[in-house]
Formats: sequence, structure tokens, C-alpha cells
Amino acid sequence: MAYNTHEPIIDMKTYELVQNIHEKNKLNHKSNERKILLKGFIFCEECGHTIGLNQSRDKKRYYTVCNHYRKYSRYNFCSSHSMRYDFIEQAVLSDVKKMCKKTINTQKLEDIMKNNTAKIKLINSIDKRISQARKNIDDNTNHIHNSYLDKLKGVITLEMYQEIADKLSVEINTSQILIRELEEEKKNLADNKINKNFEEKIKELPYRFIDTHKLDKKIDVKKLQYGSKIDAESNGQREDFFTVKEIISPELIKLNNDLVIRLTGIKQNPAINEQAIEFLNKKLKGKRVFLRHDEVKYDADNRLTAYLYLENKTFINAHLLKEKLVNVDNSLDFKYKSKFQAL
Repeated sequence: MAYNTHEPIIDMKTYELVQNIHEKNKLNHKSNERKILLKGFIFCEECGHTIGLNQSRDKKRYYTVCNHYRKYSRYNFCSSHSMRYDFIEQAVLSDVKKMCKKTINTQKLEDIMKNNTAKIKLINSIDKRISQARKNIDDNTNHIHNSYLDKLKGVITLEMYQEIADKLSVEINTSQILIRELEEEKKNLADNKINKNFEEKIKELPYRFIDTHKLDKKIDVKKLQYGSKIDAESNGQREDFFTVKEIISPELIKLNNDLVIRLTGIKQNPAINEQAIEFLNKKLKGKRVFLRHDEVKYDADNRLTAYLYLENKTFINAHLLKEKLVNVDNSLDFKYKSKFQAL
């Protein structure tokens, strides 16, 4: 801003007044953006990635979408799982309210917690007194030692040293007795098993809620019947799962039933075979896999060819190409050839 270069349109007092009003309006501005309660807590059952949100054109509704699908939909890595977000939020809040209603006697629960807290404070107090008693023993022991040195130097007489040592020894003995008593008191409190006693008291209350589902941040969209899209290739049928017994090469995989399959559409690169095999070992070790086949199911050596997927539908053939660990097999025609060449 340059001053005094042109004739002002308004006076300085009016300008400052307008600026103050503008600043106040900024502070009082309230965002109309809706709060998304479950943001970051919904995950795709099929691929394990986060579920994102798309806003409707009129900005009034949100719809869910698998972020992995949104990014790699052309490679058939997952499906969209699109549905109204507010339906999910309502279902979750409804379940939370039902669980809260089961807690019907809050007063007894509060009394138990206060009693438990009081015992813990008492134990902490005992620990402090024990620490102070031990410090007194150390201080008195050092005092006796220093008095003995003074006696050797002739600073005090033998009778004076004996008197000091006797007095401090009594105090040491008293502190030792106090420590034993405090430790016994602490042991008695511990024998009451504060936490166990707390759990037993909880069981005595006139309700008991046992959650049959393991608490997990993942929300199973399919099992809650939110209309997940069934994979077009699965035909709604259950997959047959295998485990990997051996990585023979980046192209050849031996399954737990000793069946050797060849991965469709890829060709190993001898220069980086070790890296490719290491990648496959990390991806497949201890994981369940399933197969899908192209129109041609066998290669020239009569080996079964297949697209290999992890249980969460991670497409292994495509991931090998994406990581530049193998080449596309251009000698054959197969369903995903153009997609593989684009990776």
C-alpha cells in the first residue's frame, strides 16, 4: 500500500472502521461444511483400503467409494461400494445408542470406580512413606559413618560417638519396622486384588453386556447389507483358496496342493528375477490366494495359467508389472493385455 500518491476516495477514519468490521466478520464466519463422524474409520472389505466420499451435485448428500477403486478402477482391482454415507452413519449411531442404553445403573458403577480409585491412592501414599523411611535409614547410616570418621580424627570422643551411634541405630531400627508394617499393609491391599474386585463388582450389577463382535475400526460394508457390488467375474460363487508353497520363478508358483501354475500375461526379466521373487515372497507368505483364468487355460507346456489374487483381491500379476519386476508377455493374447501394457 502506497500512501499520499493519490487523492483518497474515503477518509482514513472510515477506512479503518470498514477494516475492523471486515475482521469481525471473518472471526464470526461459521463454516457450513458438514462434520463427517466416521471419516477415516471405514475400510473396504475387499482390498483393505480406505473408503472415501463423493458429494452429490446439489452438495446435500455424500456417497461412499473405495479409494483404491477410484484410483485404479480400469485395472479391475476392486469395486466401488457406492451408497449413501448418511445410511452408514445412522446405522452405526443406532448401534452405539443401543449399547449405551444397556448401562442402566450408572450410580453403582461410579461408586465402584471411586472405591477403586481410593485404594490406588492409598497404595501410592504407602509407597511414598516407604521411600521416605528408606531415605531416613540411608541418612542415619551416613551420619554414623561420618561420626566414626570424626572420632578417628579426634573431633569427638569415643563416648560421644557411642551416644550418636546408639541414638541413630534406634532411629534406623524404627524406620525398618515401619517399612515392614507399611509393606504388609500394601500387601494386604494388593491381596484384595483391586482390579479383580472391580470386575467382580461389575458382574454383580443388574446388567451385563458382552459384545460378540471384536472391536475393529473396519466396518464390514457387505455384512451390514449395504448393497456392495458383487465382482462381475465371480458370478456370486465362493472362491477356492490356496496357500503358496514355493515361488519357483516370477512366472511359476507352486500351490499347497503341489499344483504349479503360470501367471498369465507376464514374462520374467532374468536381470531382476531375485527382486521379483523376493517381492512375491513378501506379498504371498502366509496369505490365502485364489485363481481366475483367461479363455486359454494352459500354456504350450500344458501348465495351468491363471491370474493370481490375494484374498483381499490384490491382483498379483498386475502388481508385478506395476513394480517393473517383470515384462508383459506380448507373445500371447489375453484379456488384460492392453491394461498390462499400460502399467
